[in-house]
Amino acid sequence: MEPAIQQWSGANEAVGGWVRAVSAWAVAAGASPPRAEVGGAPGVACLDSSRRGVGQGRWTFVTARPLAIVKGRVGDVQIIDGSSGRVLDRGSDPFALLQRALDEHRGLTSEALREVPFQGGALGVFGYGCRLAVESLQADPPARWGEPDVWWGLYDTFLAWDGLAGRGVLVSWGLRRWGGAPDPGLARRRVRALAEHLDRGATSMDGRGLEVGLTPGWERERYASAFQRIQEGIAAGELYQGCLTYPMRAERAPEVTALALFDGLRRWSPAPYGALLATDGPVSLVSSSPERFMRVRGGQVTVRPMKGTRPRGRDRAEDRALRRELERSVKDRAENIMIVDLMRNDLGRVCRLGSVQVPRIFTVESYQTVHQMTSTVQAELKEGGHGLEAARACFPPGSMTGAPKVQAMKLLAELEGAPRGYYAGALGWVGWGGDLELSVVIRTALVSAREIAWHVGGGIVADSEPGAEWDESLAKCPEPLRRAVTGRGQGSPSARGEGVGSG
Repeated sequence: MEPAIQQWSGANEAVGGWVRAVSAWAVAAGASPPRAEVGGAPGVACLDSSRRGVGQGRWTFVTARPLAIVKGRVGDVQIIDGSSGRVLDRGSDPFALLQRALDEHRGLTSEALREVPFQGGALGVFGYGCRLAVESLQADPPARWGEPDVWWGLYDTFLAWDGLAGRGVLVSWGLRRWGGAPDPGLARRRVRALAEHLDRGATSMDGRGLEVGLTPGWERERYASAFQRIQEGIAAGELYQGCLTYPMRAERAPEVTALALFDGLRRWSPAPYGALLATDGPVSLVSSSPERFMRVRGGQVTVRPMKGTRPRGRDRAEDRALRRELERSVKDRAENIMIVDLMRNDLGRVCRLGSVQVPRIFTVESYQTVHQMTSTVQAELKEGGHGLEAARACFPPGSMTGAPKVQAMKLLAELEGAPRGYYAGALGWVGWGGDLELSVVIRTALVSAREIAWHVGGGIVADSEPGAEWDESLAKCPEPLRRAVTGRGQGSPSARGEGVGSG
């Protein structure tokens, strides 16, 4: 069985417009109407690589109207029919249940789509609460807006845009329901209808004029107290590193929709792992993440933990100096190698013996507002292994916990005092056969009907300084987000045309 496939060469990089068009297609096909805080229909999903780079930043996927949804809290996760709302299956482990759902259509692959990594399957997010499926930890209280631990839409019709080639392809398998047989006639009709909506065109916004006004949810004194407790734990041998995080919040103005934020972030803070995920629940996600959690292709696993940060400079000379400082920092290298070792250990549980390698270490990458140190760990799944087994073994991302992971998570839960929600989890796609691409949920806005939240944080080690860590955490939110949604940024080198903030 082959899917219906139609080449499409629409307006180059008008991704926000594509999201609007796909949302309109879904509504015309019977999906729920657009929600005010989203700017589109529930179930609309876009994974967007707006920052091109070697091995990343090539594909953008846009879809809507999930055939089914996998959602719930650890211990009670359900597969729910996208049309009727009927519960199709349930389980306690979100990773295992999503794998079971995808196995229904494991054989749906097409040689005609061999260059397209995602050929249908699931787009969604594992929230930080999914760690309870991996380790024995105290359960979280309900999240701030009542959002579930996990949300995945199961999709068979989508737009795949190749950013390197500058062309796209529309794909549909023609599934009437999840678990049903493909219908070639239905697949062709869906592709035609999707093409018609896309061809009508819809322009992207640039985010100018929107005001957010995020403010820290913690006082500096509270951060300093939690910082001190982590360093006391390090001195006592409880842990080596802890990633302390806290939220920033703002009341949501009517014009600040998830889609408007997505358009703004894409324009002003391009990232290899941008995303818009309009769930059918109380919160939608808008992400501009620089960090890959995991990629799995044909049994080959790659993770890229990111630890070590410096702000961008005010001019070229300062920017180069800050980058060199990060490259040479013994402290940041120590933080980074701790997480590399943690990820190597996690992968060793599900990967072939002797296959875990570290081909690149302490690489510094430059983004719109920060320089980041990253390393690459690779391994091979055991024979018959599934990408979600690797994701589960490594969850949550070690860069968002610290080491040892379990002890760090226990202490962080005590100090942070509230659930992280989707933040610090993993967002992306999982294909029918188990290939996947997941980012770490950082640099991400959580958009509810009345509020916007954006979490920040950073790793703390023995020689960290509280003032520097507080300033570093703030650099991960206010300036990029303010620039993204107001179009200001006059104080940044890139805004002055000097080019050092092009990442």
